[in-house]
Amino acid sequence: NNIADVNFDDFYAQEINYDTNFTKKELEKILDYYEIPKRRKKKEKMIGDIILYEKNDENIYTVMQRKKLWGYIKELKEDTYLRQFIIFD
Repeated sequence: NNIADVNFDDFYAQEINYDTNFTKKELEKILDYYEIPKRRKKKEKMIGDIILYEKNDENIYTVMQRKKLWGYIKELKEDTYLRQFIIFD
């Protein structure tokens, strides 16, 4: 029962994170990266699909790779010189 509570708490925390910190357009990019269909999905459904994908142990490499690459993009966009070359919006 405690394991189920921890998993639910983690799922809920991720849900809040994606809902608060990501736009629908940004979520669509994540879905595209994971090759998850995004057609006619509301933001809540997109978030659920992303979290379920990321929780699957078989997808850990792809998830870690995406997070690493998204971090690189963020760093490049913060650089005063290189941000002029980054088009990711």
